[in-house]
Amino acid sequence: MTNTEIITKDAIAKGLYTEEEAIEILKKHGALPVHTFAAWKAMGYTVKKGEHARLTTYLWKYTNKENKETGETENKIFKTKAHLFAPEQVQALKMA
Repeated sequence: MTNTEIITKDAIAKGLYTEEEAIEILKKHGALPVHTFAAWKAMGYTVKKGEHARLTTYLWKYTNKENKETGETENKIFKTKAHLFAPEQVQALKMA
């Protein structure tokens, strides 16, 4: 199961979206508009103070680590807990 599939399934189960709404959003955008704190920040947004994650789930994370003994790069895939925030929970970062 992909991260998009995990998020969609969990968002429907939690009542964030109906199945019909989720399907329509996926057709238009390819993914639901819920992201981690870091992902929102990379897009130029910050989570509003006091907001709590709308969805907490376990997603696949991919890393490349160098093996100190062999010097080779190892690809690791594992599941990690993710806290996801919706668009109404974020605001644009203020530029100085």
